[in-house]
Amino acid sequence: MEVIPDGYAFVGEDTELDEKLLARYGNRLFIRGNLTLTEESAPLLPSLEKLYVAGTLYVAEELKEDFRRVDAQCGLVEIIKKENRRVLENRPRVVLDKVALDASPEGLLVRNCAVLTIREDVPPRGILDHVDIMNCARVDCTEEQKAAVQLKSTNVAQIGSREENGEPRGMLGVLLNLSETKMINADKYVL
Repeated sequence: MEVIPDGYAFVGEDTELDEKLLARYGNRLFIRGNLTLTEESAPLLPSLEKLYVAGTLYVAEELKEDFRRVDAQCGLVEIIKKENRRVLENRPRVVLDKVALDASPEGLLVRNCAVLTIREDVPPRGILDHVDIMNCARVDCTEEQKAAVQLKSTNVAQIGSREENGEPRGMLGVLLNLSETKMINADKYVL
C-alpha cells in the first residue's frame, strides 16, 4: 500500500519528464518507478512544484545545477554523463563483431541486455580499448576474450563460452539460436 500525499498526481511507471507528462499529470508528481531528466527536460524543470520519485531519478549531467532548485524527494539519484560512444541497450540478444566495433570509433556500451555474443574476430585488445558491458545476464565469448570481458564488465552474471554458460547443444541449441542459424531442407546436399 502506498500513501500518495495530497495534491500529487500518481504515475505508476518509468517515465521521462516531457511536456506530455506535465500536461497529463500536472506539476506535482508522485512517480512509483524511475524518472529520466534529459537535456530536453531543462525548460520544464522550473514548472515542477513538487516531485517524489520512489525509484531512481536519472539526471543528465548538464541539468545537475538546475535540478537542485526543484523540491524533490528521490529514492536514488544517478547523474548520467553524455555518451559519445554508441549505446546498445535493452535488447534480448546482441551480437558484437569486428564490423560493429570498427563502426564505433568512440567506443561501445552494451547495457541491460540478456545475452551478448562476442564473435571470434573481435580481439581482446579491442574489447579492452573500446567496449564496456553493464547489467547483462550472460556474455558468450572465446577463452582468449574472457579475461578482457571480465575486466570491462559490471554486473554480469555469466561470462564464457556457450557450453560453459549452459546453453544446450544439438537441435535444442539450434532452435534457441534460430536467428543465427542457417538451415537447409533438401533430399541431397553437396558442399
